[in-house]
Amino acid sequence: MENSTDLRSQQVIDSNDNSIDLKMNMMKRQQLMSKAKKATESLRRKRQMSSEIQKELDKTRQEIEKERNSLKRKQQIAEAQNKYRQNKQQKLRCLFEEIPEAKSFCSQRSTVGRPPIEDDQPLLHKTILEIALFESGADERRRTNLVRSVKTLSDLHKELKKEGFNLSRSATYLRLLPRRSSSIEEKRHVRTVPVKLSIKYLESIPKISFSACNNS
Repeated sequence: MENSTDLRSQQVIDSNDNSIDLKMNMMKRQQLMSKAKKATESLRRKRQMSSEIQKELDKTRQEIEKERNSLKRKQQIAEAQNKYRQNKQQKLRCLFEEIPEAKSFCSQRSTVGRPPIEDDQPLLHKTILEIALFESGADERRRTNLVRSVKTLSDLHKELKKEGFNLSRSATYLRLLPRRSSSIEEKRHVRTVPVKLSIKYLESIPKISFSACNNS
């Protein structure tokens, strides 16, 4: 009887051990499967990221190549334009040496920078004088030696606009005689007309700042 009992006990123990081993194996298997799944997912993400990075790199390379070609094209155009200007200037110099009278028919300036308004609108001074003469009503014989006066700057500017002249209000003011010889307007290198605003109007307007005047 005792041997039979011991045998059954041993069988129960062995069965429990087998059950524990089976559970341990299942847990290990699940852990390994989970690790394998995570590793597979990580690898897939890395491949996807690598593919996206490669696409971005290809796109960036294409943009760089496009900008490089655009810059090269602009440089070629600039060089061609510079060469064209040099050839044109050389031809004009040769023409002026052979025919000096031709220089007066070409708008070639000896100085650099933006040309004065009077170069593009040569009748400006004459028109200002005509408007001032019309406003003054003085004797025709006395007008040649007298300084003409106009009533308001706005009226003069409007009349010049009507005549087709393109200049700002400040540029119009600079073409007139300044209030005082020591004023800022007098120091500006602008050709003036023997016309000034009326005294009453000058006293009624504030001082004008010419730092932002673009059409001098």
